[in-house]
Amino acid sequence: MSGNPKMPAYRPPLLAGLAMVALLGTIAEPAHARRARLPLSVRITAYVNAKPEGFNPQFEWVVSHRRERIRLYIQRLFVTTGDASPGQVDSAVDPFQVQFQLAGEAAALEQLMTAPAGTRVVIDAFLQMAGARMMMVNSVRIEAEPTVAATPAVTP
Repeated sequence: MSGNPKMPAYRPPLLAGLAMVALLGTIAEPAHARRARLPLSVRITAYVNAKPEGFNPQFEWVVSHRRERIRLYIQRLFVTTGDASPGQVDSAVDPFQVQFQLAGEAAALEQLMTAPAGTRVVIDAFLQMAGARMMMVNSVRIEAEPTVAATPAVTP
């Protein structure tokens, strides 16, 4: 037996294990930081580029796809999967001129980007807010055709 006779043989592996735990503890990121990187699954009901007379949206977002911008007057934002409230999502993206870049299903993006002003749509998407803010659109459903009394959007 080599080494210190007073130190039992099981001590060095135990000390090495404790050192490894201490090292991992200093480099492991907190749970809230990991959650912030995960996309949120959302369902958004919104008017595109114009809102009905007297309508007060929950949130107003400008989204962009291929250098073209549209304004969404959000009637309802529902987080279907993820650890955030609608208010937390809006607070995270509100300071930016363009809240999200759009990506996703080509047919859904085309339907959203070409919807007439005042059209109410339901959007199923994933929101990525860490790093580049992306809205990955899965589907767009036209829920209501434009109303005659729609107020046009102000150009950002």
